[in-house]
Amino acid sequence: MPIREIKSIGSLKNLNCCIKINGSKSISHRALILAALSEGRSELYNLSLCEDVIHTIKGLESLGIKIQKNGDTAYIDGSKGCFSLHSVKSEIFLGNSGTSYRFFMSLVSLFSDSVVLKCDEQMKRRPIQDLCHILMEGGVNIEFLLFPGYPPIKIQGPFFGGSFEVSADKTSQFVSSLLLIGPYLPDGLKIVSKGVIHSKPYIDLTVEMMKLFGAKVSVNLLNQEIDIRVLNQKPYHAQNLWIDGDFSSAAFFFVAGAICGGSITIKGLISPSHSTVSQFHPLNNLNNLNLNLNNLNHLKHLKHFNYTSFLQGDRYILNCLQEMGCKIDIKFNEIRLSRSKMESLHSLSLDLGDYPDLVIPLAIAALFAEGTSRFINIGHLRFKESDRLHLLEQYLTSLGAIVSLTETTLTIEPQKFYEGILIDPKGDHRIAMGFAIAGLRIKGMRIKDPECVKKSCPNFFQLLTSLNK
Repeated sequence: MPIREIKSIGSLKNLNCCIKINGSKSISHRALILAALSEGRSELYNLSLCEDVIHTIKGLESLGIKIQKNGDTAYIDGSKGCFSLHSVKSEIFLGNSGTSYRFFMSLVSLFSDSVVLKCDEQMKRRPIQDLCHILMEGGVNIEFLLFPGYPPIKIQGPFFGGSFEVSADKTSQFVSSLLLIGPYLPDGLKIVSKGVIHSKPYIDLTVEMMKLFGAKVSVNLLNQEIDIRVLNQKPYHAQNLWIDGDFSSAAFFFVAGAICGGSITIKGLISPSHSTVSQFHPLNNLNNLNLNLNNLNHLKHLKHFNYTSFLQGDRYILNCLQEMGCKIDIKFNEIRLSRSKMESLHSLSLDLGDYPDLVIPLAIAALFAEGTSRFINIGHLRFKESDRLHLLEQYLTSLGAIVSLTETTLTIEPQKFYEGILIDPKGDHRIAMGFAIAGLRIKGMRIKDPECVKKSCPNFFQLLTSLNK
């Protein structure tokens, strides 16, 4: 298996670079599913071309959906929710894409022919029992082909909908999966969350994108309980959609700027339109951001698109890094992070229950902060592509940090010096990306199986190399 050594930039060099991030993986998945269910032809621009999204594309083509691709643009002829059963393949392979697999579980339950949803070895260890239980309660027949509660499965609908309690403590994808097909269910759909809600911004993203495609969705939040209702008013309506850059991937590069000092500018995270920049509202206390909204008249021709910048919860990385002492400037469709090496990074104490993809980049940032950082409400990271909390504890400790891990919390006490190690990410793209970023400051960092980053950010290492020129 190949090993990639990371070139550190040295303690004296500052970053001064500009990169462009590819389209959001989370938005791309949802946009493709919604377009496939719509009436008419949708045009999706700046689509993510990562492995996970390609699995969604191929899966939809296996259902008979016609998709024309031209680079990162896709044209999708919608089905109105009525798939041509003679063109539906009896087996669909979805790799290690948890989003694709869970979304397709609900999608194929719309029709009465049986379909086997296949996957790779890693996905076979990721739980799907809670979603299976709801689908079976609604009339779907599911056969576990290996182990109860885990892929692969054989599934046969139809699913009629109704009112269900859904657990969202391990993943929000179960809720999003059901919501996406809600308008096509004869009995409509009512979902009430059961227990702790994790990753709620991803549910919000699903709801807002459904509304963008014409769905009637109401959401009520009472304490920790969500009540979501989707009316049966099919079909969705085709849209022209510009998919903005992926904040989950960008988070690692913003952290690179934070730990190395100097500045990094990332393009493509915000759509180049007046309406989108003015709607870009980071979550908590970024009121001091420099929002330059001038000189946008030349971009008015882009307004026939719908935009998605303000939908991504992981834009919260900007709040976190500003709290650590970085300066954030937003101008047009660029976000610039800067930090003087004369100013230390501050430690953090955060509830990251809603932001699982930010735990790894922020843990890397914490290695170079002054003081102890603590992240709570993150137990659901044990159910990702790997047990991320276990790997973080193992590798951060091996580097030299003092780490304390419980079932739901991670505490990191940084040290002055670290020694590079070999990282085996166990096929987990986020682990590989995080410790590769750490390698910018720590000499001798090596990443085993670096190609695993293609799952979410195919050009990650090209971008990383460009920082060090």
